[in-house]
Amino acid sequence: MNKDTTNVDFSKEKNPKYKQLLQAEYRVIKSRQDLIRKNARIIYERKTDPKDNSALSKRCNDFLLCKIAVFLHFHSSKVRACHQVHREKYAVFVGSP
Repeated sequence: MNKDTTNVDFSKEKNPKYKQLLQAEYRVIKSRQDLIRKNARIIYERKTDPKDNSALSKRCNDFLLCKIAVFLHFHSSKVRACHQVHREKYAVFVGSP
């Protein structure tokens, strides 16, 4: 397990049908995890490349803006300093001065 994953204890699920669904989904994801990670890496690299203007890049989330939003959410005491640094480009996430 790495920092990007979370273990789920299926034995704690009380609904047997939902437990079976979770286990089936887990098996599918586990069997395709290398492909899933490869595709995720490709999308991330393309979306974070400022020169990439492809249709794929246009319809994906802006990961850098998401990272900034998460940072601001969890580091609210640092918002003012971050606001000054990113004021022009990321004003939508940090609000007005």
